Amino acid sequence: MKILNLLILLLITTSCSQTQNVDTKAANRQHFEILYLSEYGGEGIEKIEIFDDSESFTNWWQTSMSDITGSTETPKIDFQREMVIAKHFQSQRSGGTNYQIESVQQAGNTTAIYYSAESPESIGTTAITSPLMVVVVQKTEEPLVEFKLK
Repeated sequence: MKILNLLILLLITTSCSQTQNVDTKAANRQHFEILYLSEYGGEGIEKIEIFDDSESFTNWWQTSMSDITGSTETPKIDFQREMVIAKHFQSQRSGGTNYQIESVQQAGNTTAIYYSAESPESIGTTAITSPLMVVVVQKTEEPLVEFKLK
């Protein structure tokens, strides 16, 4: 009987003191929200815009994005905690490329946005495209933003 009680006590103490493994790579990943991602809508030149206040973002969205999205409503962003990043790409001579944001990693003031761009294996549409990505990320002081092709 004493041995059974000892085993039960040992089982209880070991189950209560389990450690939690932390994936340090996952801790560096940040949550993000994609507001817009398309082959169309960009300015056709390599350019990154950072919006960290409601007024500048609303002005940009109303003048640049409302016609593209078909909505006059500006997305609600908590600019106390978040910022919006718009990435314009160089115009392309053909369409059909599939753009995806894979992950966002932030360290200090640097925000690295990893994306993929898969071109069609066969002939894509014959159209000049101006890709655009608009993403919401955690706000940083004096942000430095990098877009990296995976």
